[in-house]
Amino acid sequence: MPHHQKGSTQLHANRSYAPSSPFQQRLLRQGNVIAFALLIIALLACSAPNTPQPAQQATTLPQPTSTLPLTLEGQIERQAAQATRYGHAFFAFYTDTDKKLTMEETLQNGTGTVATIKEECLRMHKLIWHNQERIGQDSFMLQLYDKASSKASGYVGVCQMRKEQAQAAPWDTLNAEAAWKLYESKNIF
Repeated sequence: MPHHQKGSTQLHANRSYAPSSPFQQRLLRQGNVIAFALLIIALLACSAPNTPQPAQQATTLPQPTSTLPLTLEGQIERQAAQATRYGHAFFAFYTDTDKKLTMEETLQNGTGTVATIKEECLRMHKLIWHNQERIGQDSFMLQLYDKASSKASGYVGVCQMRKEQAQAAPWDTLNAEAAWKLYESKNIF
């Protein structure tokens, strides 16, 4: 093993280096502070719960469709919603005992005029009677309701027709005024 002399320029392995100038001491303290700050930041980053991830493009999953078939009333309500011009809500109910189909249609607020009532009666009766064999009704009554009506009940009109009248009606050429005369029961409130 080589022997070092007293004035040797080599540092000993177990000897620590201490800065001698105030400038070197200040640099060493700043370095220690920076190293400590980086260590704290790293620890916080690793332990932070639910760290937000970079934005990813959202993928839409197909919505499950109902495998249950619609009830007769549900089918009628869907068809009425597709055929309407003034309505926005429908409620249909069918009674097997007297084979009567009744539908309540809520008109868009303020559209319950005489002309609108007659047009909607024709539109809905035509829809229902063209599907009569599938539905099997002997009578169809449409009740029209308008929340903006000045009537206390909100009902603005009703029209009803029986199967015999519907089978004889010339649906392809019928207008609202002529159809109004064919209804067995009708009223504008």
